Amino acid sequence: MHNGYIQIKNKPIEVYMQELKEQCNGGLVKYGNIVDENMLIENFKQNAIPIEVFDMTMDDYEEFLEMRRRLMADKIRRFYESL
Repeated sequence: MHNGYIQIKNKPIEVYMQELKEQCNGGLVKYGNIVDENMLIENFKQNAIPIEVFDMTMDDYEEFLEMRRRLMADKIRRFYESL
């Protein structure tokens, strides 16, 4: 079992995302157990992470937060409506 938190440390998001893409395409497994793109996309959906994060840098952090807030609100709304 890998400890992704230790591996990530202070890496820039663009470096981390590139390494994660490589991991999903048969590269070295550094971060958790996600080893294919479908698993990664599903994980992002479950955790309200916008897929656009692959094209973001730290300069896009505020935009990332806005997108994530919308995804989280939608997830909460869908759950509430399912009750």
